[in-house]
Amino acid sequence: HDRAGRLADALSSTSAAVLIADRNGGIEHVNAAAARLLGRRGDPKRTTLGDLFALEDDARVKADLVAAVHVGGEWAGEVRVATEGGERVPCIVTLSPVRRSSGRVDGIVLTLRDVSDRVAMEDALRAANRRLALDRLRELHEHQFAGTPDSEISARIANYEMAFHLQTSVPEVAS
Repeated sequence: HDRAGRLADALSSTSAAVLIADRNGGIEHVNAAAARLLGRRGDPKRTTLGDLFALEDDARVKADLVAAVHVGGEWAGEVRVATEGGERVPCIVTLSPVRRSSGRVDGIVLTLRDVSDRVAMEDALRAANRRLALDRLRELHEHQFAGTPDSEISARIANYEMAFHLQTSVPEVAS
């Protein structure tokens, strides 16, 4: 009992989000950090790993993850994890089999790391780079055709500017 208590204390104390699932993907344990990340308030046993991962957007990742679970292998990757409120949070996920002394896979342990800040910074950097490229294209056009700009190129630049403005003003649609 002391060993089990120590393990429970360790899982409660860590800032890492840890989930434990049975071999069928039914979630058996969610530590406090995982509950915060996922917004889970109810009984974790009513949730499966399939409920957590938004894999419909990436068939390759889904196939790799399912194959790893099937053969009892390790898996790591970046996926969007569903919170109780329906938000999709980008996370680095590691998945490892839980093996009995006989070698039989009895479950799965997952760790999740929220990478929302990194993803937001990458999106902002991409937007800044697009803005810079458009500015440089406009400057080049103005310099090359000083006084008499090419109307077709000016129209294309205006279209690029409008597309950029639309993408940056509604980022969740553009992503």
